[in-house]
Amino acid sequence: GDDVALLQLGGGGVQLLLPPGRARASGGVRLRSVGGGGGTPLAQALAQAEQLLQRAQRRQGLLDCWLWLLTDGRTLEQPAAPAAATHVVVVDFDDPLRPVGRCTAWAARWQAEHRMPEPLSS
Repeated sequence: GDDVALLQLGGGGVQLLLPPGRARASGGVRLRSVGGGGGTPLAQALAQAEQLLQRAQRRQGLLDCWLWLLTDGRTLEQPAAPAAATHVVVVDFDDPLRPVGRCTAWAARWQAEHRMPEPLSS
């Protein structure tokens, strides 16, 4: 019954893949197909997430708003977390062989939860 939205960020900019609305199984399918690579326009993506969260709060009143950021942290941008997010989770896809540690630093600075991705089971 939760509302969700899905933004993809990369070398091509920020795209809204799943507009805000009730969670549905098709969202999981879309998430599995999201790739990575290219530059990370993190500030632009977080600004768009902030707008979506604020719009939802205006329409529906006070909400428990979560932001899940799935990233490898490979950007030099150092934006603040969206103020409208009441909970932030940073899922750290940094390269374990050559980590840069930005995801850990953002989570600490934003007072966010820091998670490592769970391995896919077959």
